[in-house]
Amino acid sequence: MRQVAQGRQPWQTLMEGRSWERPGDAVAALAAGKTMLLDMVNLVNGGHLLGLPENAVVELPAQVSGGQVTPLDVPALPDDLLAYVKQVSHVHDLAAGAAATGDVRLIDEAVLADPAIPDKRAGLAAIHELLQVHADVLPQFGVGG
Repeated sequence: MRQVAQGRQPWQTLMEGRSWERPGDAVAALAAGKTMLLDMVNLVNGGHLLGLPENAVVELPAQVSGGQVTPLDVPALPDDLLAYVKQVSHVHDLAAGAAATGDVRLIDEAVLADPAIPDKRAGLAAIHELLQVHADVLPQFGVGG
């Protein structure tokens, strides 16, 4: 990860292989008051990742110690990686806004903006089908099943 952050390795290599997230280990360390380093954990940015809003929720390296999770600073990201991270953050904002307001148009915008969804038409069809199938637990969208 440091290699990518320092521009010495392409960011795409981070998408290969097993996830570095270990939520179970983090919860166990918090509960036991143990110390551990986490490669990534979802936290409010708070200025740790330069170029993104302070209130953006981002994946940051962190230390668990004394029942607290403390984010660690990250070196400035290379421009191409920062552009990708900003795009993903925008998708998250759209999705959160859709969930909070029930605005289906925001869901559509999120699908269209998401770089992880290569087939936008299929993505839109899938999300609208899911909204219908799960209308009983997503009443804010007003989509009948």
